[in-house]
Amino acid sequence: MIRSVEYEQPVVSLAEKDLALTSYLDMLLAEVDELLQAPSPVEVEALDGVPSPSEGLRFSPNWSKTPFQTLLFEVEDVSLAVPLVCLSEVAAWDGQCAAVPKQPKWMLGVLMRRDELVGIIDTAQLIMPERSVGECSKGYLLLVDEGRIGLVVDRVCETTTLVRGDVCWAREASRRVWMAGVIIEQLVVLLEVDGLVGMING
Repeated sequence: MIRSVEYEQPVVSLAEKDLALTSYLDMLLAEVDELLQAPSPVEVEALDGVPSPSEGLRFSPNWSKTPFQTLLFEVEDVSLAVPLVCLSEVAAWDGQCAAVPKQPKWMLGVLMRRDELVGIIDTAQLIMPERSVGECSKGYLLLVDEGRIGLVVDRVCETTTLVRGDVCWAREASRRVWMAGVIIEQLVVLLEVDGLVGMING
């Protein structure tokens, strides 16, 4: 009986993770299809010299006007990216922090780092709560908002340099506030850090 329970538990967990990942990828592909419905403003301007009427409706961060670097990372087996210009620091995290009562589920707690109080955020629970099937225990912190917020991620991968045309930028009217767009080649969501910080600070 004991062996049966120990064997079945990981199978359920893996099935839940597969379902979560499949649902996320379905959402991501649908998002890409929507973003690709209209030509990008850059393409239209290059063709006829007239800015597209949809240009003002697309997310257009200042840091995307020149080549920019992003950091790829993983949360719950899902690959995401963040612009390096929006990061203060990347630090290893041992899973320790002081819990704060009466906070949202995604707020894990706080810790002191270099004499500064840092809010520790469960990234998966914040941006895709319906797909978050695990518990944050340890990993890495992506420090944003001048180091005041630490986004917990499972794995830090590589950096890559992009230009504006490498991304399907989300439309302002319909985009998720935490999503700047989708990196076309890797089909990876590029985070919009200011939107994330706004969600956290309420």
